[in-house]
Amino acid sequence: MNMTNAAPSKKTGKLFFLVFLCFAIVISMFSLVPSFQTKAFAAGNLALGKVYNASTTWSSSYSANLAFDGNSSTRWSASSGSLNNQWISIDFGTATTYDQAVIKEVTFQRVTSYKLQSSDDGSTYTDISGTTGTTLGASKTINFSPVSSRYLRLYVNSASAVPTLNEIEVYSQSTTPTPTPTTTPNPTPTPTTTPPPTSHDSKFPPGTLQFLWSKTGLDGEQWDNIMKLINKPEQDNINWTEYYGYCENINDDRGFTIGIFGATTGGTNDDGPDGPALFKEFDASSGSSNPTIAGGLSRAGVHGTMQGSILKITDSKSYFCGKINSLQNNAAWRDAMWNTFYKVYIKYSVEQASQRGFTTALTIGSFVDTALNQGAAGNSGSLEGVLSRSGNSTNEKTFMTNFYAKRTLIVDTNQYNQPPNGKNRVKEWSSLLNMGETDLKNADAAVVSVTDWEMH
Repeated sequence: MNMTNAAPSKKTGKLFFLVFLCFAIVISMFSLVPSFQTKAFAAGNLALGKVYNASTTWSSSYSANLAFDGNSSTRWSASSGSLNNQWISIDFGTATTYDQAVIKEVTFQRVTSYKLQSSDDGSTYTDISGTTGTTLGASKTINFSPVSSRYLRLYVNSASAVPTLNEIEVYSQSTTPTPTPTTTPNPTPTPTTTPPPTSHDSKFPPGTLQFLWSKTGLDGEQWDNIMKLINKPEQDNINWTEYYGYCENINDDRGFTIGIFGATTGGTNDDGPDGPALFKEFDASSGSSNPTIAGGLSRAGVHGTMQGSILKITDSKSYFCGKINSLQNNAAWRDAMWNTFYKVYIKYSVEQASQRGFTTALTIGSFVDTALNQGAAGNSGSLEGVLSRSGNSTNEKTFMTNFYAKRTLIVDTNQYNQPPNGKNRVKEWSSLLNMGETDLKNADAAVVSVTDWEMH
């Protein structure tokens, strides 16, 4: 019987009070037992929720605050070409005492000389004794005599490439509870502005997820499913992460096809290739202060010349592709791959969706797939061209139904795809629309289902 709303008798109320009093006493006794308190430890990081600054910043996606957000998958990066005499600082708001810093250089371990400095006014800094060093590595704990200051900064004297830091934590060990050997603290909660991590997230380079989230509003799960749908007709495989080092000349007059989104070096069927941009981005991601296509080719160990907009590779197919294959696990290459993918295809696709008031993962993914398969803009077969013939409905399902119908008419022409692969390619997306899987969340089974078709 549900007695929730029944009024207790005086006897029952008295008994309840005694039980409650005993319970409170027991709880207070437990509070006297020394133990590791997860919340207290999280609060012990003095760097959280403050004001941050940096000497330079690569972009808004790599701003200073991302090195203090409690999330090691995000990071601050100095601007392109800024290797030496870079710094990142924290303003505690008032004089604060601290004696330990934990610095995490997870993504790229580039710092070769550093020191910690303190300041009372944010202008004049003093070196903190005992904090100079050479390399940081994935995680470096620096202990020193207690310092009291309003400002603290990490000063990077030199780096092998543009310095980029995932996380900086600051503690006062005298006030930070010591963990017991048997207790493991919970991880720092993910900021509310960032989607919670999922098993899909591990498929992306560190930093890429935050970048994609900030630029597209889609999380790791959604982008993983988009990439599965794209990779099926490209590679007949939904395990897209295996193709960072992909390289092949499939004799479609587009030159060599490279990487997870099929960047091309160009040919008679592709006079606006994205391969040159990829190599330039690779040079930048590797630390060049003045990135060039030639610089990227050199870093990859390959050779070629620009003939107009076409990148003419002068190496043999086996040599060139062998070198590209070897970049499969290269962090700078993966970073360059996603930066190029965004600039050439994703950005335009998101803008086109946004202009029409559409924000679902399925629509954005459909536009990205069309752009990289048929070109973003410039001709009737491109994403721009198909959109122009898809009507003006503000109802997303109605518009996308028209869009898929128009794309189906041309997707197997102009060497976009070998028939009937193109029509099956579009059907993946249209089927998910009809299934109501527009957000691509908890849609793993549905994605597997619609990609289960035979390539020709």
